Amino acid sequence: MVAVDDSLSMQVNEAGLMSCRAVALLTKALQQLEVGEVGIACFGKELSIVHDLAEPFTAESGPRVFSAFTFAQSSTNLKLFFEGALDYLDCARERMHSQTRSVT
Repeated sequence: MVAVDDSLSMQVNEAGLMSCRAVALLTKALQQLEVGEVGIACFGKELSIVHDLAEPFTAESGPRVFSAFTFAQSSTNLKLFFEGALDYLDCARERMHSQTRSVT
């Protein structure tokens, strides 16, 4: 999972734009390495999963993901981010285990 700070502070020195470029580069590299599932989240005052781990990352995914970033959230709540991300990853792990059990 790749997570991007979506708060207003990311507008300073075009940090938001640079983070979008970094996410694009990371997702392309992860695809070429065939790592499997890639998820993307943005966080600030709220946490949002903008690309689900279960979805393949395609050419259409990029514009949809990047349009979700506003870099306008009023604060950065790291506690909410970590709790939400851990819950999300726990659910993803359970999904993978249930798929593995149903295949075997």
